[in-house]
Amino acid sequence: MWFFQVEPGVGGCKAALGLGGSFGYVFGMSLKSSLLYTWGKTAGHVETGQTYAGGEGVLMITGMNVSFGLDGHIAGDKPDKDMLVSIGVGVGF
Repeated sequence: MWFFQVEPGVGGCKAALGLGGSFGYVFGMSLKSSLLYTWGKTAGHVETGQTYAGGEGVLMITGMNVSFGLDGHIAGDKPDKDMLVSIGVGVGF
């Protein structure tokens, strides 16, 4: 199933388009491509006005989510970081 996500934050916003599926509430996975733009003060000390693009994979087992993503710098002056890594753990409901 195709999906679209928007994640606004204090230091930026991420939009993602992906494909995912699940087998009941026991197992699921998704792959998504994302576009990230920064503004304001970011938690990762990334300069404002930077744009990153990349991908992320998510695995869900019995409601627990684990995600890993990589985003590369594609636009903006004076990038502080060429590559961003995201790792997440959560509970799905």
